[in-house]
Amino acid sequence: MALFPEKPNGSAVMERETLEQLLTQFPDI
Repeated sequence: MALFPEKPNGSAVMERETLEQLLTQFPDI
């Protein structure tokens, strides 16, 4: 699921977005 395969930091961006989504879903943790 690489949204930015041409960018070397694509994985980092995906991880950042995923973490933000998790924090939004679980604001208690």
